[in-house]
Amino acid sequence: MMTKKYMTVPEVAQYFSLSRSYVYELVQLGRLKAWHPDGVVGSRGLRVTVESVQAFEQAGLINNDL
Repeated sequence: MMTKKYMTVPEVAQYFSLSRSYVYELVQLGRLKAWHPDGVVGSRGLRVTVESVQAFEQAGLINNDL
Protein backbone atom coordinates (compact mmCIF):
# COMPACT_ATOMS: atom_id res chain seq x y z
CA MET A 1 0.00 0.00 0.00
CA MET A 2 1.34 3.40 -0.99
CA THR A 3 1.33 6.05 1.73
CA LYS A 4 0.32 9.57 0.77
CA LYS A 5 2.45 12.38 2.06
CA TYR A 6 1.07 15.64 3.36
CA MET A 7 2.30 19.13 4.22
CA THR A 8 0.86 21.44 6.84
CA VAL A 9 -0.66 24.75 5.78
CA PRO A 10 2.26 26.70 7.33
CA GLU A 11 4.72 24.51 5.38
CA VAL A 12 2.91 25.16 2.09
CA ALA A 13 2.69 28.88 2.87
CA GLN A 14 6.41 29.03 3.56
CA TYR A 15 7.25 26.94 0.50
CA PHE A 16 5.43 29.34 -1.84
CA SER A 17 6.02 32.50 0.28
CA LEU A 18 2.26 32.95 0.69
CA SER A 19 0.02 33.73 3.62
CA ARG A 20 -1.70 30.85 5.38
CA SER A 21 -5.09 32.34 4.52
CA TYR A 22 -4.21 32.27 0.82
CA VAL A 23 -3.27 28.59 1.09
CA TYR A 24 -6.70 27.92 2.65
CA GLU A 25 -8.27 29.84 -0.24
CA LEU A 26 -6.38 27.73 -2.78
CA VAL A 27 -7.71 24.60 -1.05
CA GLN A 28 -11.27 25.96 -1.11
CA LEU A 29 -10.89 26.77 -4.82
CA GLY A 30 -9.73 23.20 -5.45
CA ARG A 31 -6.29 24.23 -6.69
CA LEU A 32 -4.63 22.32 -3.86
CA LYS A 33 -5.94 19.01 -2.54
CA ALA A 34 -6.18 18.67 1.20
CA TRP A 35 -7.42 16.37 3.92
CA HIS A 36 -8.77 17.01 7.40
CA PRO A 37 -10.03 14.38 9.83
CA ASP A 38 -13.31 16.27 10.23
CA GLY A 39 -13.49 17.43 6.60
CA VAL A 40 -13.21 21.08 7.61
CA VAL A 41 -11.29 23.54 5.41
CA GLY A 42 -9.85 26.50 7.30
CA SER A 43 -9.43 24.51 10.47
CA ARG A 44 -6.43 23.35 12.44
CA GLY A 45 -5.17 19.98 11.32
CA LEU A 46 -5.65 20.51 7.59
CA ARG A 47 -3.02 18.71 5.52
CA VAL A 48 -2.22 19.45 1.87
CA THR A 49 -1.06 16.59 -0.34
CA VAL A 50 2.53 16.84 -1.51
CA GLU A 51 1.36 15.63 -4.92
CA SER A 52 -0.99 18.59 -5.33
CA VAL A 53 1.72 21.04 -4.22
CA GLN A 54 4.10 19.58 -6.81
CA ALA A 55 1.44 19.61 -9.54
CA PHE A 56 0.48 23.19 -8.66
CA GLU A 57 4.10 24.29 -8.90
CA GLN A 58 4.83 22.36 -12.11
CA ALA A 59 1.77 23.79 -13.81
CA GLY A 60 3.04 27.28 -12.99
CA LEU A 61 -0.28 28.14 -11.36
CA ILE A 62 1.33 30.16 -8.62
CA ASN A 63 2.58 32.70 -11.16
CA ASN A 64 -0.94 33.21 -12.50
CA ASP A 65 -2.38 33.81 -9.03
CA LEU A 66 0.03 36.46 -7.80
